[in-house]
Amino acid sequence: MIVAGDFADAHAMAVLNILASGSHVSTDYDKPDEPESMDIPMMIEVTAPWEEPVYFSKCVWGDAKGLLDYRDEVLNGTHDDMVESFGYTYHDRFCKQEAGMLEELKRNPHTRRAQAITWRPEIDLGSEHPPCFQRAWVRVRDRRLDMHTHWRSRDMIKAWGANVFAFAHLHKKWADELGYPVGVYREFIDSAHIYGRDIKYAKGLVGRSLPSLRWELKDILEDAAKSAR
Repeated sequence: MIVAGDFADAHAMAVLNILASGSHVSTDYDKPDEPESMDIPMMIEVTAPWEEPVYFSKCVWGDAKGLLDYRDEVLNGTHDDMVESFGYTYHDRFCKQEAGMLEELKRNPHTRRAQAITWRPEIDLGSEHPPCFQRAWVRVRDRRLDMHTHWRSRDMIKAWGANVFAFAHLHKKWADELGYPVGVYREFIDSAHIYGRDIKYAKGLVGRSLPSLRWELKDILEDAAKSAR
């Protein structure tokens, strides 16, 4: 179990854990000349995700503007018109459940029933690219809104940083709508993995000093604004 105060620290600790304790496992995406992936089940807890200064990981697939674009896709469905091409978007999968989930929390903030799911067996069983994210679950605890996310598969190098950037903002959006401070973010991962092609990079990543992996939210927003000019 990984416990950290912010997403940057959590990412570094998670990658280090996989390299230290992960099993070598083949995947559907390996090329013949590539080493096996490293893989481990994992739980990650971020105890103060929106405590200033807010830090995310610099290890992301893309740039600052790409992070904001992905955030908008998850929160606002900016790519829902491309579902047929992509196979799915997370927003398309749970947007129709969002209002009911929030209403359930308004009815009873301590309910265990407030969740949204993405898996559609009639589409996803046998699909070449089924969704990695499976379920979001939210509950008020200690007068704060906690959020749990559940993942069947998690690329911890190329996908994790962007995913949590978007889901942290979704967490804050729901907390703001309900009138609660943001609580703890937890995620449960069946397969937290580093693809064989990325292992060398991952080892270099955790060899750096921790501050070099931190990307403060205000700097992300400034970098994205510069690239948009």
